[in-house]
Amino acid sequence: FLTDFKSNRKLLVNTIDSEIKESLVYIAEKYSVSPIIYCYYNDKDLMYIGDINNEGIEWYHKNRIKDKDPRLKKDLKFEDVLNMSIIGITIIDVQEKLEPIKKELDAKCKNIYTNITESLQTPRYKWFTINSANANKSDAILSLKKYLNIQNYFTVVIGDQPIDIPMFNISDLSVAVENAHPSVKSCADVITGDNDSDSVVDFIETHYNNENR
Repeated sequence: FLTDFKSNRKLLVNTIDSEIKESLVYIAEKYSVSPIIYCYYNDKDLMYIGDINNEGIEWYHKNRIKDKDPRLKKDLKFEDVLNMSIIGITIIDVQEKLEPIKKELDAKCKNIYTNITESLQTPRYKWFTINSANANKSDAILSLKKYLNIQNYFTVVIGDQPIDIPMFNISDLSVAVENAHPSVKSCADVITGDNDSDSVVDFIETHYNNENR
């Protein structure tokens, strides 16, 4: 989704179709996984984190608490989120458990986009993300430029995962971090330092601070 942070109004919301809700219950039980669910309800963003059953989920949960993420609600229940608008789902687990889930959902659900990505913080545990097929960074950028009437503005994007490649293709300048996926680095115009050393901030301050505009 796209959000106007001044008013907190959602400019664009791409929710997951209802068919994924039925599949989610089935998948969670069949594969013994604990999904993280991102919801939108009564103009509020919410996050559900179920059982913390591996180191990957534990790291993410602690990270959200550390950052005081306002979306995280302790009293939110699994059955509650199934009655809300679901924006996205993340399942953190080992590769061999995630691959059959991806295969099954891709065959069963038509209007979703699924992706398995590496985790730099907990390498053994991958991130399996499920979003609306209409929810992607490239479409978000094009929608935002149209909304703000800045279609002709120079666009710089920064990424590290294969899901970022379509965004690279519609930008004027694409930047990959040093520890990005090889396929992303091969598409980038510029490669900066890794994303554990403030290299993104350094790149922006060096090239696009007020003095250099």
